[in-house]
Amino acid sequence: MSDYRATVCSFVPTIIKERALLGPDTLNSAGSKEHVAGVLFADISGFTALTETLSRRGDEGAEELTRLLNRYFGIVIDTIELAGGDILKFAGDALLAIWPCSNGESDLPGVVAKLVDVSRLMQQQLHDFEVAPDIHLSMKLAVGAGAIRVAHLGGVFDRWEFVVSGKPLAQLGRANDAAEPGQIVVAEEAAALLPERYKIELAAPGVFRFEHASTAPMSLSGGQPDALPDLEQTEQLLTFLPAAIRQR
Repeated sequence: MSDYRATVCSFVPTIIKERALLGPDTLNSAGSKEHVAGVLFADISGFTALTETLSRRGDEGAEELTRLLNRYFGIVIDTIELAGGDILKFAGDALLAIWPCSNGESDLPGVVAKLVDVSRLMQQQLHDFEVAPDIHLSMKLAVGAGAIRVAHLGGVFDRWEFVVSGKPLAQLGRANDAAEPGQIVVAEEAAALLPERYKIELAAPGVFRFEHASTAPMSLSGGQPDALPDLEQTEQLLTFLPAAIRQR
């Protein structure tokens, strides 16, 4: 049964699991909470070309696409989780992750530096990554920081959703628009918090491009595993999953 709970929990962000652990009814009612956090948006490049190439192979191509994307996204996910990040959303070939600050704004400078280091590690591993003959994937990474609000909404047809809002998401949109594959861009609100050892250049109004740092990226080490909700709470977590995932 613990395997079942672990499997369900693997599809749900930590921020939702922590809400479940607060009590038996916390996932059955709407609500919201504000968090001060660093935010990261990873946008994969080359996905369209890969999809078009493999789609010509029919079912075999679809299976190969799944395998290759799992391989690429697996490295991204592992790196973010080892660095203490919480992946909130996938949107096609992109993902959104946050690093909540346990001590509020006083933690933000260290968190933003960590996000840039995590981005450096992922670019070292995954820029111009050959996933198939003559097909390469890369990504552009955008960093923001500030107050976000996570709202839990729904309850209709046994379905719940969490919605993230706040100025840092607008920062990410602005920064991502100014980025090219292989680059790390930092919104000005986050750039103002970076230590001097991180060298950045203006890329667009309100957006800075990371150039280099005088120190190597931080080393990653696994943190403590998340506490698993009990069986009743796990069943409630299922209401946050799309129907196709729940059926599987």
